[in-house]
Amino acid sequence: MINERENGFFTVGLCERSLGTELCTDFTLADYQSEIRRVLNVSAVPLPPAKYVGADAVEFNGNVDYQLLYVGGDGGVYSAPLSGEYSFSVPYDRGECEAGNVSVLCTVVSESVSARVSAPRRLSIRCRLRPTVRIYGKRMAETAIMSEVDPTSVYTQDLSCDSLVCDSGVSDTITLNTSVSLSGDDVRVVSADTKIIIDNSEYSQDGMMCRGRVMLKLLCVCESNGEYSVLTKEIPFDGGLEVSLGTPDGLCRVRGVLSEMSVNVNDATAECSMGILLEAVAEKNDEVVYTSDIYSTKNECECRVADISTRRVIACQNANLTFSERVSLSSVGIPEDAVLIDTIGTVCFEKCETVDTKQVFGGNADFTVIYKKDGEVYASAVKLPVRYEMQTGDTAVSFECTCEATDIRAKIDQGELRIDAELIMSADCMGESRAEMIDNARFGETVQRADSELIVCYPSAEDTLWSVAKRYKVAPEAILGDPVEDKYVVIE
Repeated sequence: MINERENGFFTVGLCERSLGTELCTDFTLADYQSEIRRVLNVSAVPLPPAKYVGADAVEFNGNVDYQLLYVGGDGGVYSAPLSGEYSFSVPYDRGECEAGNVSVLCTVVSESVSARVSAPRRLSIRCRLRPTVRIYGKRMAETAIMSEVDPTSVYTQDLSCDSLVCDSGVSDTITLNTSVSLSGDDVRVVSADTKIIIDNSEYSQDGMMCRGRVMLKLLCVCESNGEYSVLTKEIPFDGGLEVSLGTPDGLCRVRGVLSEMSVNVNDATAECSMGILLEAVAEKNDEVVYTSDIYSTKNECECRVADISTRRVIACQNANLTFSERVSLSSVGIPEDAVLIDTIGTVCFEKCETVDTKQVFGGNADFTVIYKKDGEVYASAVKLPVRYEMQTGDTAVSFECTCEATDIRAKIDQGELRIDAELIMSADCMGESRAEMIDNARFGETVQRADSELIVCYPSAEDTLWSVAKRYKVAPEAILGDPVEDKYVVIE
């Protein structure tokens, strides 16, 4: 073998795709929960999946947490936490990559979710999930010598390129507890929502440490007068998880996912307990040196060339984006005298295009505006386009982007609905490097030499020292002169 170096491997894409999987689950609310008169909103939060890597496929499974917001039989607004399961399988072909040396990156987001009520306490929830799965294998950058040859007669030309090294991980559950004061004893907590903001993440050789905030939002109603209010609170946190690249010089991106939530009201105080998970991806580029050409001064050589497409990271980061849009009230079916109660939003990025030196992500923000009209509570859906640009200076061949909408504010102004929000992004882009590597070399007949002591060569404009030495099957140091600058060179 030639080129047996530490980290001497290419990372190649075995599978890079976004796929759709649809769930349809039936639920029955408990007897102590109010009957369903009208569904206002149902949201879905897929938890990070468990991964089982097989020889030709990767199996994924996980849970989806639903939050149902609805108008009950008495006209009040209620919520119900529900949970379902998802699973899917992604085949891949390992090809020339080493067995057992496969990296899997996967993020599952919710594209759409809807509910259909079949009985006062029975409903079915249909959820379309979009997993983004990227499976990478390692192919060694080695050249196999297929026949006997004097190693001192063999010359190689080496080139190099960047190749991806990546790892991902999910933290243990981080439990947070907090108290929120309510305005009175007759205040009921209708629903609780959280968004997780990662303020800082640092990757080291031992793993990743993160600091951030949980944005807690409680939708409340005063039972005596039917007035709704929204209470918010920030809870700081820090936590770590195991992600390893071997060196502390990698890029990283982190997102937070709510895994569990409970609220208990005692003496006009809401005691809230939250469990959050941190899902992190760390990436870097390593230089891979490979043999691009080979010959022997003693034996003829036949080579098999492998055209390698290796992946490299061109961007991996967390980012914040301010979102602000206006739509006419008539286009979303909201009356001008409506009293806005709350706005719920999710964001899903579906595409990424290279424009000049930027990666441009495109997708949609789906908002549900909850409002009150003539004593009744209603909801209107608002779909708006979103766009995010990332400066990379390169072309992306695959991408992943997740987003949370936080601090959502809706306002009616002169016949229009204005929605403002802060978008919390976690994104990366992969580029491509190509390498023509000598995969194996077979040496055969003895090189025939001319009966002369010196050979005069007149190089062409494309010739180099290497090309002339290979053509005449001599060592590069046997050439007197510079084939790039001189009109002729002498070969001893």
